[in-house]
Amino acid sequence: MSLNKTTKPASTPIRRRTIAIAFFALGMGAMVAVLSLKSNDESKSLQGQQLGSPDDVSLYKIRRLKGFQNIQPVIAIVPQQESSRMQPLKTEMMQMIDSLRQENIVTNVSVFFKEFDNGDWISINEPELYHPASLMKVPLMLSVLKAAEATPGLLTQRLVFDKASDRADFTQHFSAPTIKIGESYSVHDLLFYAAAHSDNLATNLLSSNIEVGRVTNLFENIGLVKPEMDNIDYRMNTRDYSRFMETIFNSAFLGPEYSEYAAEMLANCSFKEGFAKGLPKDVRIWHKFGEYVKPGVEAELHESATIFLDGKPFLLTVMTRGKDLDQLAKVLQLIANRVAKRTIENGYGVVSIKANAKPGC
Repeated sequence: MSLNKTTKPASTPIRRRTIAIAFFALGMGAMVAVLSLKSNDESKSLQGQQLGSPDDVSLYKIRRLKGFQNIQPVIAIVPQQESSRMQPLKTEMMQMIDSLRQENIVTNVSVFFKEFDNGDWISINEPELYHPASLMKVPLMLSVLKAAEATPGLLTQRLVFDKASDRADFTQHFSAPTIKIGESYSVHDLLFYAAAHSDNLATNLLSSNIEVGRVTNLFENIGLVKPEMDNIDYRMNTRDYSRFMETIFNSAFLGPEYSEYAAEMLANCSFKEGFAKGLPKDVRIWHKFGEYVKPGVEAELHESATIFLDGKPFLLTVMTRGKDLDQLAKVLQLIANRVAKRTIENGYGVVSIKANAKPGC
């Protein structure tokens, strides 16, 4: 497998690498066992300034993009404290999660919910760490698109899926279209298969041709610990993973055109068993999911999304652990439905929400 020799730039940032492709793959988890995920946040006093929330505080975290010598673009300005306005929603969701746990539908659920316009946020069970699994296809996509910004024509370069060794030897519970052995695909096509369809074969082909440092540096640049790519037991929490989605929305890592490009790919996500089923059909959403299974022991199902409720953007990341992926998908539906319903009732427009349906055993 090699890049098209006639279109390959003299110093293309994509090249053949031996890399721990399980880092990005569904159900394989990724790198470091238990990390203390630190951040490069800065605390700044913004006294006297209002960000639009009824309960603004004087201290905010200013998250900046690292990796430049002369500039540090702002990723986000986030209140240090949880929103008091959102506490009724948090209490309601915690009660719902406790009920689901008592009924053995889940063993753990964590939620991070944020309103983009003013930065208000709440977090539930934040210390819990999960295998991000296919959620890690998002940083891979961002790394490839960063290379594409600097390399005209990169997205049209073609790769051939021609080796049995490049095939993933694990299956996905929530299946979708996949690339075929012997076929040639543009980098754009492979990104779409990986982002929209969570295709592990396309992901493996991309990851074996991407410079490893581009992916690991992305973590460091947005304030997360630089991962070790050869350790498959990496775990994350909901709030830290949300940084990737936040970085896309705020166009902090990529320029606006490429950030929109990334979001549009995720808007075509073929996974419809989670948030999409819990939201009204006319709600715009771009999202990514990941599933992890340890046979006979546990299953994990996660989803992270930017959701537009009555035109206002919100970030929702939910990570779940239990025994059955189909039941966990219903939990994702239930949480998305509850978040949308309560958010809209609190003054963000009127959208028809179907009656809540509790997951059955």
